[in-house]
Amino acid sequence: MKRIALLLLLTSALFADDLPRRLTIGVAAAPADNGLAVQSVTPGFPFEQAGIREGDVITVIDGKPMTNPRDLIASLRAHKLGETMHVDVLRGTEKKSFDVAMREHPKLTSNAYDIVYDSVRDPESGARYRVIVTKPRGVAKAPALYLVQGLGCFSIDTAQDFYTTMLDTATKQGIVTLRVDKPGAGDSEGGPCPEVDFNTEVRAYQAGLRYLAAQPYVDAKHITLFGHSMGGIMAPVIAEAGPLSKAIVYGTGYSSWFYYMLENGRRQARLAATPFDVMGEQEKQFEKLNSLLFIQKKTLEEALTEVPAMRDHFPDGHSYAGGKPVKYFQQIYDLNLAKEWKEAKLPVTAIWGTSDFVSSEADHEWLAAAVNSWLPGKGKLVRLEKTDHWFNHAKDFTQSLMSGGNGTMNDAIVTTVLQEVDR
Repeated sequence: MKRIALLLLLTSALFADDLPRRLTIGVAAAPADNGLAVQSVTPGFPFEQAGIREGDVITVIDGKPMTNPRDLIASLRAHKLGETMHVDVLRGTEKKSFDVAMREHPKLTSNAYDIVYDSVRDPESGARYRVIVTKPRGVAKAPALYLVQGLGCFSIDTAQDFYTTMLDTATKQGIVTLRVDKPGAGDSEGGPCPEVDFNTEVRAYQAGLRYLAAQPYVDAKHITLFGHSMGGIMAPVIAEAGPLSKAIVYGTGYSSWFYYMLENGRRQARLAATPFDVMGEQEKQFEKLNSLLFIQKKTLEEALTEVPAMRDHFPDGHSYAGGKPVKYFQQIYDLNLAKEWKEAKLPVTAIWGTSDFVSSEADHEWLAAAVNSWLPGKGKLVRLEKTDHWFNHAKDFTQSLMSGGNGTMNDAIVTTVLQEVDR
């Protein structure tokens, strides 16, 4: 695939911000026996204002039973600003009902720099995706940092420790930053997000790169992409859409997706103290399942019918990993990542946290070595001591696993990334 270098052909129609703001309710909920258990409510947001509390169980919204967080998202997306959502909950054994007023999600703000909300359009599907720019004040033209987040259907149009801290620090250092909400997340159209495939997500990020390179205040000769986890796998494919001068990846993959999943499953099974003989049998079953999915291109349901021992590992019969469908990962498997990186012709810094049990040091070393094979001296491996996949302090794999992704961010990751940005 050829890299697209000419941005002059782009029309202003691709960069028109007519994208409505999403609504917000300010609640986190997880499946429970009789509905969705409210884990937290955000003070000042609609659910809290209506009187719903942590510990309540949401049973019905607008007459529809709630069994999965996707049901809650679908109910929210069915409403418009000014409408009311009718919510039935259980508080202990008592049934209660609440009317929740819809309001827009607040925009990010800063006193130190400008934040621009805009949108881009997918030239294939026509869907519009939210882009958010942070722009230093008083700078005519600046280098840029493009953040591509990891796997999952969360919105990045919100304050998040690492992403927010890194983008805030970068902008204060005179760097323009860009982030894109993936299809079906936040304001972005398309989706629902859990059903969006890999190639569609990549197109959204490619549209974001074209947008970034076309801005008059961006030095298009100095655009660095930072890819976290899945964002690092996407990085060389995104690079086909426009000018990138460098890539920085963290906690990502380089090997075949088939191989990665087997290795990652083995690593995590051992951390969970799975008996070795049990682990060995699980590996055999997982190998059979992956062969059906990635080589024979079976659906998950078809594969589980042939390998029923794995059914408990995929309780919804649809999602393969991270809430995403099998098709998403089949498209990744079809990539030759080494070829994609070679064609991208980018200097690469591969950063790996020594407590990151989700990715391997070997994949990062291989990526750096591969880049050096075609661009001598342009591949770099950086090991960040006692840092896990989510950028948090953790002394080892076990502590990171036990923390469940929670913890205190290691500030060294921000310094390390920004030192590697091309300026």
